[in-house]
Amino acid sequence: MTIGHLGVNPAWGTPAHSHPYHELIVMMRGSMRLQCADGHFTLEAGDVVIYPAGMPHAEKSVPENPVESYYCSLKCPSAPGPGLVRRHDHSGRLRQIIRWLHADQGDRTPQAVAERNALFEAFITRFFIDSSGVETEMVRLVRAFVKNHMEEHLTLERLAREAGLSPFHFARTYRRLTGLPPMKDVRRMRLDYARDLTMTASYPLKEIAQKAGFGNPYALSRLFRRFFGMPPGEFRRQLGRPE
Repeated sequence: MTIGHLGVNPAWGTPAHSHPYHELIVMMRGSMRLQCADGHFTLEAGDVVIYPAGMPHAEKSVPENPVESYYCSLKCPSAPGPGLVRRHDHSGRLRQIIRWLHADQGDRTPQAVAERNALFEAFITRFFIDSSGVETEMVRLVRAFVKNHMEEHLTLERLAREAGLSPFHFARTYRRLTGLPPMKDVRRMRLDYARDLTMTASYPLKEIAQKAGFGNPYALSRLFRRFFGMPPGEFRRQLGRPE
């Protein structure tokens, strides 16, 4: 995995071209005009897009607001959709991850490579989930409830009450709409929140575990290592932050 960086350049631009691989673009600042088969777009800071393999696209920096971006190729077997996939990184977490991955890619030790691969997999999983477009009003309501009660003990029955459904019907409907059982989605949200706090806040890990609803740092560390390839303390050290 190689991540490239496009520095600020008001005159930058590329004519229409395509790649035999999917291409990921993360907009860090500025604006970029994009032309492809799906239409004409202006990408802004925080936009993240994937061009599917073979899609011709032309790009040009907006001179009065020059672009800075990161880019890399994706070797996943299929694109997340038939055309351009675009979402906005409202939380800033994707930009934080890609910046760290780019800065660290010079370290070729097996441990560093494994850590980067795990973090990049988390990046792509987050992008695909957020760009799936499958979020009905019921799913939005339940996810908002989880975010507002992250520190509390949450059960399937409690989420079902929020959705106004029986636990059985709620679980079946939620999985059909999102592809995940409700409690697995809650765990995913807790881990995402814990990772964001680990990256951006100065809370001790014990407090992060409590805020994310894991109760104790041991439970958080076990799942963090399983899903992100390293415990939260090591993840924080890799970012140059104190534990």
